[in-house]
Amino acid sequence: MIAWGELTQAEFARTHPPNVTDEPVDPAPEFPCGKSDACQEDGLCTGSGEPFCMADSDGDCRRSRNCREHGQCTLADGICVVASATDCAQSTACKTGGQCTLQAGQCVAATRADCAHSEACTIRGECSLHSGKCVAAEASVCAASDGCRLAGLCGYLDGTCVAREDDCARSRSEEHTSELQSHHDLVCRLL
Repeated sequence: MIAWGELTQAEFARTHPPNVTDEPVDPAPEFPCGKSDACQEDGLCTGSGEPFCMADSDGDCRRSRNCREHGQCTLADGICVVASATDCAQSTACKTGGQCTLQAGQCVAATRADCAHSEACTIRGECSLHSGKCVAAEASVCAASDGCRLAGLCGYLDGTCVAREDDCARSRSEEHTSELQSHHDLVCRLL
């Protein structure tokens, strides 16, 4: 005899078919725009999923890598764009490469001051503006740069600070080793 509430094996099998659980089935998960690469890179953090992720606020844009690096910090028509001089001035491109001026929706190096206030000048001697790019203009600027002291880039050739053999040897001294590690892009390479 079966007690009340107990099921026979046959009754259990009839009421619980194979591959079915008593737990509710979740619908297919939505694509999480807020956790996507497009959100991290481009500020496309809102929406139902690719290709429907879009920027919904300046905040979405400001949290993106392209805002920090390239000044694309302002929302316009669902995407992040460069829209102000402030966007450019606060970007990594301004700090490292002198691309501090807004022109035609992009951050560009437009003045000698843009170059002179950037790491391109202090580290690589690229303190002058030529055709929209920060370049080294003469050997004396190269010789005064961190690139000379740390990586032997003390000579000048065609808008670039370059190394001569004696410059490389001098830059490899132990007193510069730890400082050089923080500027991993500087390497003494002979012409």
